[in-house]
Amino acid sequence: MRKVVILTSGFITLSVLFFSCSEKMNPPTMPETTLFTPSFVLMWGGEGDGDGEFNRPQGIAIDNNDNVYIVDAHNHRIQKFNSDGVFLSKWGSGGSGNGQFWWPSGIAADSGNNVYVADMMNYRIQKFDLNGVFLNKWGNIGFENGQFDRPMAIAVDSIGNVYVSDLNNRIQKFDSDGMFLGKWGSWGSGDGEFNAVSYTHLTLPTKRIV
Repeated sequence: MRKVVILTSGFITLSVLFFSCSEKMNPPTMPETTLFTPSFVLMWGGEGDGDGEFNRPQGIAIDNNDNVYIVDAHNHRIQKFNSDGVFLSKWGSGGSGNGQFWWPSGIAADSGNNVYVADMMNYRIQKFDLNGVFLNKWGNIGFENGQFDRPMAIAVDSIGNVYVSDLNNRIQKFDSDGMFLGKWGSWGSGDGEFNAVSYTHLTLPTKRIV
């Protein structure tokens, strides 16, 4: 059974779908075919600023306990739900202090129980525990290593490395503490080039984070 979380309108609603997976194996190689039969399960959310409501929901992440984290961008906060859409907690407000956001965008959860948020208009990444307790931050506006022009999407790999895309038309790679490890990309349409790169996708062993 594979769980997929989908933002349906970009504004007010959130949908959760479960897909049953039937795989035809061709050992010892990867599956030859994978068939998915979608089955709608539930939807939650509405426009507003109350608990469980959204104003331009952006990024979604799922932790190891199947809790769902939503970037509620124009409410400048993160909301946390269980997999049935029951509201659990929230954190954040508009501002530039630790734990505050200004139009956050992307979010990712790692296997070490950390949550990373691309705080777009504060030009930084913030790191929290699963309860929203502030742990760390890095980045500022600019074009150098470790700097950002509106970081919009973020993903984490299986060993905790953090990947961030921004409007400098590049992907930057960091360790879980924000130490710069590498980068790639430049403006253009050729191989390895980007045009206003915004979304980073990583396919992990257990889930896909967007």
